[in-house]
Amino acid sequence: MYTRENVQFSTFSVYGLTELVLIDPIQGASFNSDESFNITLYFRDTINNQPINAKMWYCINGGIWSSTTNNNGTVGYYNITIDCSIFDPYGVQNVLISLNQTYFYNKSLNFNFNIIGITELILISPSQDEIFNTNQVQRNA
Repeated sequence: MYTRENVQFSTFSVYGLTELVLIDPIQGASFNSDESFNITLYFRDTINNQPINAKMWYCINGGIWSSTTNNNGTVGYYNITIDCSIFDPYGVQNVLISLNQTYFYNKSLNFNFNIIGITELILISPSQDEIFNTNQVQRNA
C-alpha cells in the first residue's frame, strides 16, 4: 500500500521537433534597388506534420531586432517584406530570422540576398542632334 509519503512527483517538459523552411526567394537572389519582395518561410512540427503559430524575430544586417506574431494568413507561413530602396550601400544583404514557440524547439535561418543599384546615364554634351565635320572628330584606339 502506498501512502502519501511514498509518492514523488517530477516535472518535465516535452519539446516538439520543428523545421523551418525557406519557401521563397532562393538564397542569394538578386533584386533591383527599386523593388520590394517577401521572404516567405514555413514553420512546422515535424512529428505531427502540423504548422506552428509562432513569434518571428528578424534582424537586417545586424541592426535592431524586430518581432511579429502575424503570419501571412495561413498558419505556419510567415512573410517579411523587404523594401530594397532603403539599403545603402547596395550589394549583399543579410536577414537573420528566428521562429519561437513555447514547448517547441526554436529554429533560425540566415537569408542572404543581393541588391543591384538602378542607374541612369544622361548625355550632357554634345547634344544628340549636334553635327561634326570629320576633322573635328578624334578617334581613340
